[in-house]
Amino acid sequence: MSEALLGGFSKVLGRSTLCVRVLRERGGFVCERVLIESGHKSQVDRTQVLPFSALSALQDFLSHDPFYARAEREVEALLRKVSREVPDGRDNLRL
Repeated sequence: MSEALLGGFSKVLGRSTLCVRVLRERGGFVCERVLIESGHKSQVDRTQVLPFSALSALQDFLSHDPFYARAEREVEALLRKVSREVPDGRDNLRL
């Protein structure tokens, strides 16, 4: 098994749709962000892919998205869901 879906969402934003998926792929993690913009006669897909190893990198990527304010609830739910699988990037020292 080379990839497994950890979570994702789609959010309609007027004439655009934001689709985000987080995958476990080949021992690492990947976030795929696709913005589908529907015009009068055509449709344009804009894709960004972020390979990452810590939850903090995913959180930075998604929170700096121009549509974050309109999809904040979905982003936060996705982060909670994938946090069970993805290291948080902090030192896990016990005092």
